[in-house]
Amino acid sequence: LKMMKMKTRYILTYLSLGCAASVAQAADLRVTPGALEAMLTDEVKAETALTLSGQMDLRDFTALTEKMPRLKSLDLSGVSVTAYDSPRVSAVGPSSNKADELPRGALLGLHLTDLALPSGLRVIGEGALAGGEFTTLVLPASLTSIGDHALYGCTRLENLTFPASVASVGTYSLAGCTSLRVADLSATRLTEIPARMFEGDAALATVSLPAALGKIGEGSFAGTASLKSVSLPGTLTFIGKNAFNASGLENVTLPSSVNEVGDFAFSNCHSLTGAVLGNPKAALGQGVFYSDPLFVTLDAPGIERFPDYLFAGSHSADVVRLLGGVEEIGAYAMSGNRAETLVFGSTLVYLGDGAMENMGSLTDIDATALEGAVPELGDNVFSGIDQGNVNLIVADNVSAPWQAADQWKEFKVLEVGHTGAGSVISIPSDSVRGRFEGTVLRLTSGEPMARVEVYEPGGAKVADTAPHSTEAHVETSAFAGRVYVVRAILENGHVATLKLMR
Repeated sequence: LKMMKMKTRYILTYLSLGCAASVAQAADLRVTPGALEAMLTDEVKAETALTLSGQMDLRDFTALTEKMPRLKSLDLSGVSVTAYDSPRVSAVGPSSNKADELPRGALLGLHLTDLALPSGLRVIGEGALAGGEFTTLVLPASLTSIGDHALYGCTRLENLTFPASVASVGTYSLAGCTSLRVADLSATRLTEIPARMFEGDAALATVSLPAALGKIGEGSFAGTASLKSVSLPGTLTFIGKNAFNASGLENVTLPSSVNEVGDFAFSNCHSLTGAVLGNPKAALGQGVFYSDPLFVTLDAPGIERFPDYLFAGSHSADVVRLLGGVEEIGAYAMSGNRAETLVFGSTLVYLGDGAMENMGSLTDIDATALEGAVPELGDNVFSGIDQGNVNLIVADNVSAPWQAADQWKEFKVLEVGHTGAGSVISIPSDSVRGRFEGTVLRLTSGEPMARVEVYEPGGAKVADTAPHSTEAHVETSAFAGRVYVVRAILENGHVATLKLMR
């Protein structure tokens, strides 16, 4: 019995001391501007949780960061921030703050795991919360502005909802928040996502953009590897360079309002398979889809120019459908593309340096629509192509300028013989013949045809069939034109191109 009484007293004493220790880890202070430092006794400075009420200014935030390095939990919901202007200008930090403004670098250096902001706060200053370790944060409904680097490197923050009052957000404001999964800006008055705002936020999977958004800045979503889709509003006009570089986007639709897309905006997106360009007249920077290995389809009818590096490294990009109205193919724009056949439209005037380098799968170029207007070339346009084994098919009686032109003459230049009722081009040991019977296109071949493609002279494909036979029939009554380019791919790998008149 005596032993049990002693044990009971020990446990009660232990619990009493534990409770006392727990109480000692929290403090509740009411402050007046500039008075906090004097209130931070050794006992208070040893605590890890602090609740403040009353009024604070820059001096009080400085006291917190300098005197309470162990602080983990901070409740400022009962605080109002008053204006302060120091008589001395500081060379190392801010010397003033405005009313209801969390000063620049206010809590920088504190590794807070819990934070409640002042309920009337209007501005979060530059770097004010950078490096915080909180997983959640409630932004007050009064907030209008978030400064540069404000939440930079808050690596444990998981989601953030912006109140409707927010009208301005600074660069890098949420960059390096590697655990951030959800960001909701839909209710805000923002018209711009600033440069590098979400850069490096690898976990970001869901972002809701403002309804009135007009601009996405440089590198805004660079490195957001988990971002598989994003809905871009119809008010958007500008996408900055590297805006979605190395993001996880799988497909993207650019609204018709977009009139400018910056350099490498969607480059290094290893999951991007295609894009819709609502405004084919938009000014595209270089390398917009550079090094997107899975990229296949760009839906951009009427596009007039391939900028430099547009599809370089995007080997599977389907450029065949886009060439009909293209006037210029920029430097390295199609480098490494795996297309087997290209059909140039009548508008093509220039191909830049290395524009079609390393297109090792190329077997045919149909240039009949250009007649004798040989496009100008930059340097080494066809480097890495075995040109002697690639057919360059030109219009009847115009082969001479092609055979004399530098770089073009290295191809196997073949003429399409035009008869008025049909045309024939023979491939060694095989032949394909075509004619129109009314609106029906009939093809015959000495070898089975695996595929037949029909193009308008501008390059648009109007029919695609797989007959796997020595005969093929294509109904053309729904086609508007009279002249067509026909490609017959034989099962033995040879390709015949014919220009036919209906």
